[in-house]
Amino acid sequence: MPFLPVVHCRKYICPCIHSALYYFIYLFFLVSLLGEFLFFFFFFFVFKTLGEIIHAYIRTNNYIYIFIFIYWDLVLLPHVCKEGTMDRFISSAVTVGKVILVSVVGIWISQHFHNKEKSLKALSYISVKIFLPCLLFSQLAKDLSWDMIHKYYWACILPLIPMIFGFCTALAFRPFIPAELHGLLLLSCTFQSIVSYGLGIVLNLDISWWSKEDRSEAQSYVFLFNLLHSLFLWSFGTMIVEKGAMALEEMKATAAVATAVSAEDDGDDAITSMRNTSGALVEMEECFGAESHQSAGQLEAYQPAPEINSTRDVVERENKCTADLTWPEYIRVQLPYLLSEQIIASFLGLLVALVPPFYLLAKNPVGEVLMGGISFLAPGAVPLQLLVLGVNVTADDEDDSKKLPICFLVVVILLRLLFIPAICFCIIHILVVNALMPYDKPFILVMLILTSAPTAINTSSICSIYSYKVKEYTKVLLFMYMACIFTTTVWLTVYVWYLDS
Repeated sequence: MPFLPVVHCRKYICPCIHSALYYFIYLFFLVSLLGEFLFFFFFFFVFKTLGEIIHAYIRTNNYIYIFIFIYWDLVLLPHVCKEGTMDRFISSAVTVGKVILVSVVGIWISQHFHNKEKSLKALSYISVKIFLPCLLFSQLAKDLSWDMIHKYYWACILPLIPMIFGFCTALAFRPFIPAELHGLLLLSCTFQSIVSYGLGIVLNLDISWWSKEDRSEAQSYVFLFNLLHSLFLWSFGTMIVEKGAMALEEMKATAAVATAVSAEDDGDDAITSMRNTSGALVEMEECFGAESHQSAGQLEAYQPAPEINSTRDVVERENKCTADLTWPEYIRVQLPYLLSEQIIASFLGLLVALVPPFYLLAKNPVGEVLMGGISFLAPGAVPLQLLVLGVNVTADDEDDSKKLPICFLVVVILLRLLFIPAICFCIIHILVVNALMPYDKPFILVMLILTSAPTAINTSSICSIYSYKVKEYTKVLLFMYMACIFTTTVWLTVYVWYLDS
């Protein structure tokens, strides 16, 4: 009897402590590795030559990571390989590696453009207006059915959770971000890469209970999840980018007004100082006074400020008119956002998939030719998006003096890849525990993976069309996709452990 507590401790408590210690050290290693990775890429954007990067990296590196890597190689690596965590790391790295590879090809292609700005807008227009509508239409028309919606209707509802919480957290952190980056913050936190990233992770999973049937059904989960998300992306996301571009133009106009007013004040001060000189400079004033008054008259005749003020008055009048509109008139004003090519293609795909008369029309020879042509263009949507992402890296900055703040990158990555997925994980757990959502392990795993996906690449094409912070937003996406290699590994480990327990 006296040895019973000791036996109980060795049998139950010690394994729990060992398991908790293992996961703590493992998560600490991943977080430290993520910090090293982001640290190195920070030097990549700050310094110019490889020698400066290596020198700064070695000079600021903490040598405690040497001990971590030794402990990882000798103790944790065999256990991680046995647990399957390395497979999850490899699957996430392969998915992100494909994105980076095609983006690098886009960077190389952009070097051969004679007019880079026009070529970038043309590629973005072709991608957004042609290839993406074909992809959305073909996915919905071929893979959607009433049985699928009835069985997995939660996949159509759950996209609202990360979008709502992402939008709310972006609004909460706006006071800490420069005003010109508010639109990028909303885009980064609200919309996700569902199809390209979700399918890349789901199709490469290697779990003991993950069968081939689960893998095939998981693609349907992804398409259902993307249904509502794409509708909000191409309507509300386009609205965010357009409003952000208008706000940026207004800020530039205000800065131009301030510059013109300060230049005019400097000219008046110069004339006043010349008039108040001593009697020894009276002859110089008589000689140059006419010329000074002539330049001042030319400046007053030019008057660039009233034009900009008139533009601002137009914007204010538009805002006042929008505020005074009735609901039908306001809906008519906002209707173009809901009539984009992507939204129309999605609704046509829903009609063909769910309404029998339209489905029968697609089965005749003319319909088969149309469906075949659209299906032929659809696979090129994602590669073209990644090529545009690479071209955006080499886009010309309108103001090279303004660099992307490091705090903005950190806030976006933490919110999109850690904070928002944690909230979604808690909400899905509450739904499962209270029997509001069925406990289907493959379905729940796919939903959790999609809630932790990084920012949608499609948003960069919208920014390219409206010329809104193209290069800055591309840097945000590249940093985020690099960081999501490690965050995806952490989240997949947590998700599998949660579902197995």
